Amino acid sequence: MKPSDIYSEITEWLEVNHFSDGFDVQYRFWKDGQQLDKFIVIQRMGGGKPEEALIRDSYRMLLISEVDGGQSALEDLAFSIREALIRDHKIGCMTYVEPIGGINQSMSDRNRLVLEINFNTIISR
Repeated sequence: MKPSDIYSEITEWLEVNHFSDGFDVQYRFWKDGQQLDKFIVIQRMGGGKPEEALIRDSYRMLLISEVDGGQSALEDLAFSIREALIRDHKIGCMTYVEPIGGINQSMSDRNRLVLEINFNTIISR
């Protein structure tokens, strides 16, 4: 599987679960937009030792609020996504997904709340 395939699988999972409704989903890097735009950015964090039939990679999702608002709703969404990762254990070709730690938070220089969900995957070749 190529990284672009994994990004597509994660995006499809977000769409099926209606987690990405109203968000601009981006890959690799965040490209800012208008004040009321909200973003989900999917990034590959690296991987572990490759094995014959498996790939172990880590990914993160950055959930980014509109400027000066929507922070409570964004926190609720991040919690729901993390819980769904725990519940589902699987996304498309990823035979196993597991959140790493809690939900990290920071603020952008434009006063956008940024929440980070990190997770490990096991991907069948």
